[in-house]
Amino acid sequence: MKKTIKLMILFSTLILSACWDSRSIEDISLVIGVGVDVSESGEYISLGHQIIVPPSNSGDSSQSAPFKNIYTTGKTVHGAIRNVALRDNSVISDHQRILVIRKEVLRKWTLDEVINQMQR
Repeated sequence: MKKTIKLMILFSTLILSACWDSRSIEDISLVIGVGVDVSESGEYISLGHQIIVPPSNSGDSSQSAPFKNIYTTGKTVHGAIRNVALRDNSVISDHQRILVIRKEVLRKWTLDEVINQMQR
């Protein structure tokens, strides 16, 4: 009986004591806004993701903008989002607050086609 209690305590301390995520917060790209546009050729959807850049710990006050923009294109919104997901740094859009859609996009595609993938 004592042996099983000791094993349960040991097992629970191993499970509850460590963080299992090995990615650093500086390596994760958090999206705060997405702009949807039509590409120059008019056949593709172009997405512009605005991503937060974490501040540096070096104490340098001459840091550039606190964000960076990433642009991708695809035949569908899913294709454009997939192109962003295939980057080295994974893009996490759980904290996205802004979605800007240009009028020309809604003339070519329906609102459901544009927003459905963003909701997933």
